[in-house]
Amino acid sequence: VTEADRPVGRATPKRRTGLSAALLMLVALAFGTWLGTSLTVRRGPTTPVVAVFEHDADDDDTRRLAAELGTTLPPGLARDFGGRLGVVGPTGTALVDGPNDTDVILDRLGACLVLSGSVRAAADSSFVVFTQLVRTEDRVHVWAATDTIAAEAGVEALALRVTEGLASASTGCA
Repeated sequence: VTEADRPVGRATPKRRTGLSAALLMLVALAFGTWLGTSLTVRRGPTTPVVAVFEHDADDDDTRRLAAELGTTLPPGLARDFGGRLGVVGPTGTALVDGPNDTDVILDRLGACLVLSGSVRAAADSSFVVFTQLVRTEDRVHVWAATDTIAAEAGVEALALRVTEGLASASTGCA
């Protein structure tokens, strides 16, 4: 059977293979595009996002306080800002090298602010906690505070202070 003897409109096996390959490539391209856009956080002008990092610490006592801050701040901020602010906690920020990696934090997490800091032991069995908010767009400190916390005190007062600082800093963040 020659090509001229085949009925019009019927694809040859070679042509069907080519069409199948083209269709498969189109589906793969569409899936790749969808996957790429769904893995990137979309920034929008309506919801600013803050990326919360666990505070740096040197010894077991300061690490315990830093971990408590890391688990207290994200849910408290999400609750206090009620949808007006997206919060990416320490688990989500593990995707980047650290709080100084502001370009990646902005691009990958869509965060316009980075909350980070450090905890160090003081001589009188208290802790000195430094907390900062840095705008990812230009790396400007928009809020910072240094607080001293007694060893037996919880982090609630500090969490309230951070919430107030974030409220004042997030107004220019979109």
